[in-house]
Amino acid sequence: MPLDVVRDLLEIRRMVAAEAVALACARATDEEVTHLKELAAAQAACMDDPPAFRSGDVAFARAVLTAGGNMA
Repeated sequence: MPLDVVRDLLEIRRMVAAEAVALACARATDEEVTHLKELAAAQAACMDDPPAFRSGDVAFARAVLTAGGNMA
């Protein structure tokens, strides 16, 4: 994939992620916050394992969307 396309996709992801996090902050239950903290810690522990980090990134993003009330 060309570098400019990757850059554009990352910019779009940052915009969407910012709003998703804002919604999660406003709507998350205590249990969802705990789960997000656990996922963040697990992801931090696998910084040297790109496949595991990528899986953790997807899991965290899904958890943020769920905590924000977006089931998409």
